[in-house]
Amino acid sequence: DEYREAGGGAYYDLRPGITGLWQVSARNAVTFRDRVKFDTEYRNNLTLLNDLKIMLKTVPAVMKGTGK
Repeated sequence: DEYREAGGGAYYDLRPGITGLWQVSARNAVTFRDRVKFDTEYRNNLTLLNDLKIMLKTVPAVMKGTGK
């Protein structure tokens, strides 16, 4: 319900994964509504190149422990 209220239709269009755009961009430094916007942006720009960029950003985010 929270996703729908925040305009998060993208959440229901995507399969869960081990990382994502909001996790490597802002993590817990943004509001829930901003997180939903990251999901929507990801869905609207779904390409293999963007997935590779996210995967490459995941490694430093995990190593730093900051999420960005």
